[in-house]
Amino acid sequence: MPELIIIAAVFALVWLQAWLYGRFCFKNLDMKLSLSAQVATEGDRITIAEALENAKMLPLPWIDVKFQISGNLVFEGEHHTGADSSRSELFSIGPYKRITRTHRILCARRGYYNIKSMSVTGQDLLMSRKYIKQYSCGESLIVYPAAAHCDPFTPAYRRITGAVRARRFINPDPFEFRGIREYRPEDPLKNINHRATAKTGGLMVNVFEPTTAQHVTLWLNTEQYGAYSIPMVYERSISLAAALAEQLTGEGLTVELRTGAKNILAPGRLISVPGGAGREHLLRILEALALVDLTQPPEPIAELMRPERVADSVHILISACDDEDVENAAAELISSGQDVVWILPRYGETRMRVEENESRFYWAVV
Repeated sequence: MPELIIIAAVFALVWLQAWLYGRFCFKNLDMKLSLSAQVATEGDRITIAEALENAKMLPLPWIDVKFQISGNLVFEGEHHTGADSSRSELFSIGPYKRITRTHRILCARRGYYNIKSMSVTGQDLLMSRKYIKQYSCGESLIVYPAAAHCDPFTPAYRRITGAVRARRFINPDPFEFRGIREYRPEDPLKNINHRATAKTGGLMVNVFEPTTAQHVTLWLNTEQYGAYSIPMVYERSISLAAALAEQLTGEGLTVELRTGAKNILAPGRLISVPGGAGREHLLRILEALALVDLTQPPEPIAELMRPERVADSVHILISACDDEDVENAAAELISSGQDVVWILPRYGETRMRVEENESRFYWAVV
């Protein structure tokens, strides 16, 4: 008889603890996951924190927290594989306790990353039953591309700066008055100074200083450039665009970004940043480059580059694709009186259809 009582008591205790955990496991249990930054640059290290708080009397010896994270966010001590992974953390927490675990992660590649939710699994004392609850997270991270090394003394960059300086004297700034001189046949009629003309008896015109906010358009082409295109070439092209945007905005120039690539956050929408200057504008360009989705087929850039669709500008084309359509589009811009500098990212000894000249330059992808 005592044995039966003991067995019954054991079963009662097992049932009771299972009932208690089934009813109260997630009561007053708070789980939060947070990133130390919402914006980073490729190569940066940030931290990810998991905070578990148990605000009740019931201890929780077995709590398993799982969440999905991109393989491009690499935990310290691990290798970059690029493949998404499921992270699992086991906690044991007593009554009215809080546990925080912090991990360092490497932002190995540009892009947009988010952690939408976490799956929290609890078990009773005997690990006989499991209880699962989903917790929302909503943490996101934008990783800017790392700027490629861009030597200002390379022929390509000297050609760009030369085109910018030359065009400054073609496009005067109407707000920087320099003086008055006699009218010349090439002067626009709107510059005639009527008061000075009346005084001297001859046509006189206003003269303005050249503009210092020259407009530069960066064209980033992600179209396939061969039968066996190398993804790294596209990524390095994006890094080159970031480097040029940083240097040109740093010189006080107005920079615009145009590309046929699509947006990660808005499938089907083209990436585009209107002209602007300054540090805030550079960050907008870097964010747009971070959101370039190479899995969506891009729009042909040749169609976007038609002269009637673009502003007067110095045009910098970054395109490993050198087919006839792209070549003809660049030629049309040149024939319309605009400056075009074409940079062709080249991996190894890849044969290019277009040869280098005074406005076309190969750029070695390493």
